[in-house]
Amino acid sequence: MSVSLNLVIYQHKDEHLIETDVRTIQCEEVTPTLLDLLIESFPLNEISVYFDDSLEDSFVIECFNDSDIKAILDMLKKNFLELLEHEYKGLIVGEVSSLQVQPVDGELDNNLDDPLDTAIARFHMLTGMIKLFEKKHSKLSDDFTAVIKLG
Repeated sequence: MSVSLNLVIYQHKDEHLIETDVRTIQCEEVTPTLLDLLIESFPLNEISVYFDDSLEDSFVIECFNDSDIKAILDMLKKNFLELLEHEYKGLIVGEVSSLQVQPVDGELDNNLDDPLDTAIARFHMLTGMIKLFEKKHSKLSDDFTAVIKLG
């Protein structure tokens, strides 16, 4: 099952998020293992989103807390450095790394036979996640209508 994290910007009325004209800024596929690690360290919040500005009918989304975005970004960057070391040892040096890369392993690269293709898929997934959280942190940190939600 494919899971994604989406950086979206909702419209609002007062302090209420509204689905009308929602804009998706970035969408990134995430492995179930990495998602579980993120949620274990940074639990998701449930937020109500209204269908329109009448504020009558709503639905609930699960998203990361704005106060956790910087810490999540730091964790992802640390994982990236560990992945660099792991892939360097495996692809260049020819050693089997003792580092765990499970957060970026999973359904995204199960069908890849070539170790280089697998490494590229891991880098792509992890750098996409870093960019997603970096956009929220650096460009949209003060915007309560911009959320990173489970998609």
